[in-house]
Amino acid sequence: MYDYGVLNMRKICLFYLLWLVSVTAGAVEVRELYHVEVPVADQSDVARTDVIKQAMAQMLTRITGRTKVADDPAAAAILEQAGSYIQQYRYINVEGATPQSGTTDTAGHQGLLQLQVSFDEHALNKALRQAGLPVWGRTRPAVLALFAVETPRGRVLLDAASVTHWGATLHDVAAQRGIPLIFPVMDPEDQGRINLTDVWGNFTDLLLEAGKRYHPDALLVGKLYALDAGQWRSQWYLTHAGKTDEWVFEAADESQALDVGLNAVADRLAERYALVFNDAVRGSVRLRVQGIRDLPAYVRVLNYLQTLEVVERAQVVLMEPDQVVWQLQIHGEADGLQRLIALGDVLKKGAATTGKIDPGAGLVYQLQP
Repeated sequence: MYDYGVLNMRKICLFYLLWLVSVTAGAVEVRELYHVEVPVADQSDVARTDVIKQAMAQMLTRITGRTKVADDPAAAAILEQAGSYIQQYRYINVEGATPQSGTTDTAGHQGLLQLQVSFDEHALNKALRQAGLPVWGRTRPAVLALFAVETPRGRVLLDAASVTHWGATLHDVAAQRGIPLIFPVMDPEDQGRINLTDVWGNFTDLLLEAGKRYHPDALLVGKLYALDAGQWRSQWYLTHAGKTDEWVFEAADESQALDVGLNAVADRLAERYALVFNDAVRGSVRLRVQGIRDLPAYVRVLNYLQTLEVVERAQVVLMEPDQVVWQLQIHGEADGLQRLIALGDVLKKGAATTGKIDPGAGLVYQLQP
């Protein structure tokens, strides 16, 4: 058995340190998206080669949004050449977390030996595009999780400070899939707004209002409880982009019920945001951005456009004192670009204007403060 106290706290701390830029800024830029940590038996070349393929399989699921992408023939060459996409790797020993069999690193420390691998973002994304596989970028929807569990001592609401195996499972799956998952802090403000009864009954409208302080892109309401014959049931309600999806899973243990359920959340979000970019099919669109009044604002927008995976090149074609028009070379259609912009908080759709500025700029946006 693992020492769950050590591992759970470590997972939760790593999740917030490596994954979330802010829990109050809407969509989140996932900073360590191309970084994977996997258990390894020892520091031999054989062991490392084996787990690097495992790390790449996990990476492909995270970037493409497809759970079974490793079985896709289109991904076979990438998996086979996993080592060629590595930027760096290192071994770490998780002190105090000892597997049942025990693992000792070369320094003689007892604990769980992990291999941390960082993959080359640009090389991997290019390979995925060439293989016709989707790419889900760094900017991802922040998901506020209001999740309740029924225990023999009553129902409990998971919060940001709780260290439980339920929370650890959800954090682990969220990290594997690259989902920025936010739990409420349950300070006095939350306690006055978020009601356990509302969560258990899925009163979505009340919970959407209660969670506004976190500026989430999506609201996930869920509950877990035991059935007869040792089975567990998890129920999920995901509200995003103006609609609510719901589903139910039953499993033999708690972790499996949570694992499958949260993977379904990732699958649904990936359907919207993981886009197939065919390098052979490129489009061109004009983008007008209003509210650019100085050089720092211009640089901010340009840098933002360069972070969008769909944008290959951005060229200024017209400038006015308060607005700029770019000609964008993009992978795929303009619809994919608009979905990615809508996810962030840098640009919001603006109103068409009259004047000297080019009237042919098809997409009009306003720079946000």
